[in-house]
Amino acid sequence: MHLYHHFVCAMLDEQEVTPIQEQLQQFQALIDQKHLHKNQIMKSLIFMASGSNDIFSYFLLPDASKLTPQQYVVTMLKQLSLFVDKTYKVGARKFVFFTIGPLGCIPGRVIIRGAPTDRCMGRMNLMAKQYNEGLELFIKSIPTKYPGAIGVYAVVYNTVQKFRANPKHYGFSDVSEACCGAGSLNGELQCGLKGYKMCSNPNEYFFWDSFHPTQRVYGLLSKIATIHLYAPRCFLMDLESANAHIKSLFIFGDSIFDPSNNHFVKNCTIQGNFTPYGSSYFLHPTGRFTNGRTIADFIEVYHELAKDSRNGFPANGVNFASGGSGLLNDTNKDVVR
Repeated sequence: MHLYHHFVCAMLDEQEVTPIQEQLQQFQALIDQKHLHKNQIMKSLIFMASGSNDIFSYFLLPDASKLTPQQYVVTMLKQLSLFVDKTYKVGARKFVFFTIGPLGCIPGRVIIRGAPTDRCMGRMNLMAKQYNEGLELFIKSIPTKYPGAIGVYAVVYNTVQKFRANPKHYGFSDVSEACCGAGSLNGELQCGLKGYKMCSNPNEYFFWDSFHPTQRVYGLLSKIATIHLYAPRCFLMDLESANAHIKSLFIFGDSIFDPSNNHFVKNCTIQGNFTPYGSSYFLHPTGRFTNGRTIADFIEVYHELAKDSRNGFPANGVNFASGGSGLLNDTNKDVVR
């Protein structure tokens, strides 16, 4: 499926990344302009993956927030609840949420003062797990709080830890360093910038750059991430026969899903639109923050909505995701990475 993701971003004069609240404004603009209708939205899947950048920024800029980790997580979850409130009101009924992975294990942690290089950063992983626990509780409440709505919870954290605990079983030779970058763990310099180095076998690496997995990891996650369903069993049928039941996909979030939207955002410095990004699949940079396809690309193939390309924009969906964005409006507004 081709999601016509450039349509909205090219229209708006955005600065830096596009947080979830602004992605929702873009979604609402399509509704107001009569490009989208409630009946279509009700038959669509809403995908959401956000929160990693919020937590990373909490540790990178410790003086920027006066909240405790617990208070910060509660603030994030409130924004998630507002997201569901707004999308539900315009017709959304089927939600798929992705948990935050073990963020304290990414190579990019080395730019945080005091972060260990010989092990994961426990405090960051703990905060990610606290958010995931809150997310799970919230999703359990969806059928009650939002009549007719159902939610799916994709367990990324535990799945990634399985990869890390037994890397050879999953075909990985390195689950600590980035394939592309420089410095400690190849996490001190963004892939592609002057002075970077790149591994010769990206498929054997878990991390592509300081922050993002390789294409191979995204492919594995799209297939084997544990799904927790808090809904009537009929939703499983919807997922298994997407062509018959799912009209389109609407995707919100960060670089896990961003197909190149940041490339079209004026003055946005968080980019993946240069060599060697995209080199393992597209053979050229596309704006995706990995060496090939993202998890959104694999999801689109899984649902096979591309079979009827005549649907066009926005009948088969829109990807609003913006790399570096967060649930909180201020996340990465002033941070370049």
